[in-house]
Amino acid sequence: WKSTIERVKSMKRILAIWLPDWPIQRLASARPELRDEIIILQQATARGGYVAACSSLARQLGIRENLPIAEATALAFRRKRRRKSNAPPFHLEDYDPHEDRLALEKLAGWCHQYSPFVGLEELHPPETLLLDVTGLAPLFGGEQMLLEQVERGFQRLHLTARMALADSVGAAWAIAHYGCRNRDASETQVTAAGENCMAIQPLPLAALRLPATIVE
Repeated sequence: WKSTIERVKSMKRILAIWLPDWPIQRLASARPELRDEIIILQQATARGGYVAACSSLARQLGIRENLPIAEATALAFRRKRRRKSNAPPFHLEDYDPHEDRLALEKLAGWCHQYSPFVGLEELHPPETLLLDVTGLAPLFGGEQMLLEQVERGFQRLHLTARMALADSVGAAWAIAHYGCRNRDASETQVTAAGENCMAIQPLPLAALRLPATIVE
């Protein structure tokens, strides 16, 4: 039992904080008047513009990433005709991954109040912050209290965050992305030390952070 306790104490504890649709959240956080608007960010190509990111309200209309802007416009105008509104069908801006990353790095600095070790996921474009909170939970009154404080902090910033605490970066990332129920709502999950395998077993293969072709 003593060796088991020492092993558990030495385990890493990683907090993954996923900010779904980060480009949209960043824009709505900076401009509160857009929070209840249909938002589409476009990426220009030689074949025309396409949807690089969109808000949850846009997804409710059938608009998705990689959809041509012309098709997204048609879907939005269909809704406008039903509602007979004089307002524009949606808010359109250019997609700016550089600004998204800078804002996420600034948010990582803000997270130093919870951990001295904060980084961004390696996937591009990044939407997830990774905090090493090993041994820090007692300072906040326990792991659950730590997550509650982090959650309240993000709520004050008007950001939706899905958080998971586990023994490794891979497990925490997987649970944050695939272990929560609602993409558009904040949620937290804590995996007890030493129970990574049990927590990730029911998750889909995509949770392994592999390229889509390999998953297929």
